Amino acid sequence: MASVTVPTPETCSVTFWMKMLVGMRRPVMLCGPSGTGKTQIVNGMLSEFNPADILSSTINFNFYTTSAILMTTMVNDYHHYHHHYL
Repeated sequence: MASVTVPTPETCSVTFWMKMLVGMRRPVMLCGPSGTGKTQIVNGMLSEFNPADILSSTINFNFYTTSAILMTTMVNDYHHYHHHYL
């Protein structure tokens, strides 16, 4: 059941604008309370791309996320990708 998404006017709007921004190679960040479908919307859009063409990483934020933790996570993801796939 977790793979079923019921489109609403809000999710359709967010998906439309997100696809427009990604198509223009602009960054996208979705913000909102937990359980509102942010990850589901992004994963749905990413599943439409060829994995050989698009590299993505999910970084979950919470109250304790600092800029140092974010930077460490991003660097670790980059090094993991660089070491295993290049």
